[in-house]
Amino acid sequence: MLQFSEKHFKRPLPYIIIMLIGLSMRLLNINDGLWLDEIWSMNISGVENSALDIIEACKTDTHPPLYDLLLHYFLLLVGDSDISGRILSLIIGFLGIISTFYYTLRITKKYKTSFLAFTLITFSFFHIYYSGEGRFYTFLYFLSLGAISELYLFLTTKRYNRLFLFVFYSLILVYTHYYGAILLFVLSILVFLLWIMKEINTKTFLYFALSGFVILAIFSPWLPYMLVRKSNSSWMSEPKIWDFFEYLYLYTGKNPVEFIFILLALSMSIKNMKSNVILNTIFIGAIILGFIVPFVVSYLSTPMLHNRYTFIYYPCIIILTSIFWGQTDILKGKKIMIYVVVFGSIFFNFFFINKFIDGAHLEPWRDASLEIRKDREGEKINIYCEQDFHLNYYLKKSNVKLSSYVLKEEGSFLWHFKTPYDKVAFSLNQQYQIEEQIEYEGGFVLTLYKKE
Repeated sequence: MLQFSEKHFKRPLPYIIIMLIGLSMRLLNINDGLWLDEIWSMNISGVENSALDIIEACKTDTHPPLYDLLLHYFLLLVGDSDISGRILSLIIGFLGIISTFYYTLRITKKYKTSFLAFTLITFSFFHIYYSGEGRFYTFLYFLSLGAISELYLFLTTKRYNRLFLFVFYSLILVYTHYYGAILLFVLSILVFLLWIMKEINTKTFLYFALSGFVILAIFSPWLPYMLVRKSNSSWMSEPKIWDFFEYLYLYTGKNPVEFIFILLALSMSIKNMKSNVILNTIFIGAIILGFIVPFVVSYLSTPMLHNRYTFIYYPCIIILTSIFWGQTDILKGKKIMIYVVVFGSIFFNFFFINKFIDGAHLEPWRDASLEIRKDREGEKINIYCEQDFHLNYYLKKSNVKLSSYVLKEEGSFLWHFKTPYDKVAFSLNQQYQIEEQIEYEGGFVLTLYKKE
């Protein structure tokens, strides 16, 4: 059986090879057409908008403006294109990968465990998926990883530079997504419990409390816009308690082998809580309460629990899994075989089961706009689409008329783009008959009507 010492994991070549493979997997679908939420981000963050325009738009949206501002200036720097928006997520995703290795090493001081964490996140289906999407999810992973890890390092080392970095990551996090506030609330409960259990002293607790007031004070200008969100309706359904396991299953790309690998590690970490009380309280507590708190809020107010948002505690899952498998004596002589099976299943699932290579984010907004432009380029045919904001993102790049959410039955032809997001039933005057129709996957239908 192969045996590896710590010195084997200090060599750079394995990391470079893994990073290159991870990059290749993330580039497979980067040129897919954007989907609904990505188009919203690209529209709001577009180079034609000002920073004040972006801030005003986000006041009524589901998240604060920091990521959209970051995307705006990135587009100004590299150019306003679909790929540019996704490249930003890809770059942040790789910062998250490097930070996973760094913080696991700082926490455990073991290269073997850190290498496992690095490899797990590099080949994580969920992380790969959102590294290729022009949204803020890889940013949430990176920021929550930094905030949670720096908090743990402050509690164990009492070094104030760690507390400063915790405040820094936390502020960026809460100005990126409202789930950042949930994470900070959860961490506050956990630190309070550690103080009650006398695992940390009063001075440490008070310094943490002071950092919380600083975060609250700096976030207070945006606090009214967060609080008003509770009265708004939600597109999410009421959650079920077993959604926790479903989310974990989704994080693995519905890979049962990796799911069992992670679930066993988390279960044993809970069983061995006393092995490192501060670490396990913070990391296990963040996972459990990170689900429970929005679960309760979803029933008391508006549904808000979703697997994309609970990505904030995914760093805890990766690090705890790596600590368990990297340091446990269970199946010690068979670990290499276990790793081969797990990572073999990850690649098999990626290429053959979930078929990530066939297109991960594809929605036909771009294809529909190209079809409209190609078929009668230059003609001013009315285009009706209830989700006109999103279709027009692509139509405005061509010389055809923009779509409207108001149906105008005039002219010899009429385009209609039906989407699964529509809320109003579509009906036309009997004078119009179907001339052409294209059905896309996911309930999208593009139809050209001709007046008889």
